[in-house]
Amino acid sequence: MSDRYQVVFHAKGHAETRGLPAAAFESLIQALGVVSRDPWANSTQEDLKGDPERRWAAFGDYGMVHLYINEVNLTVIVHGVVWTN
Repeated sequence: MSDRYQVVFHAKGHAETRGLPAAAFESLIQALGVVSRDPWANSTQEDLKGDPERRWAAFGDYGMVHLYINEVNLTVIVHGVVWTN
C-alpha cells in the first residue's frame, strides 16, 4: 500500500498550467508532492461552511492550487491553478 495520494489533474487544472514559467511550474510540482504525502495537513479548507474535501495550497510565492481530496480513491484532484504572474 502506498503512503501517498495520487495527484490527478482535471482538464481545467491542466490547462491552467500552460504558460507557467519554469520556476513556477517546478514550485507547483514540489507543492503537490508535499500535498500528496498528507493532503489534510498540507492544504487548507477553501470554505469552512462548505465541502471539507475542497482545499487549496500555495506553491511558493507563485500562486495557489485548488484541490479536491477523494478519500475513496486516495487521489488529490487539481481543479485549478492560480498564479500571480
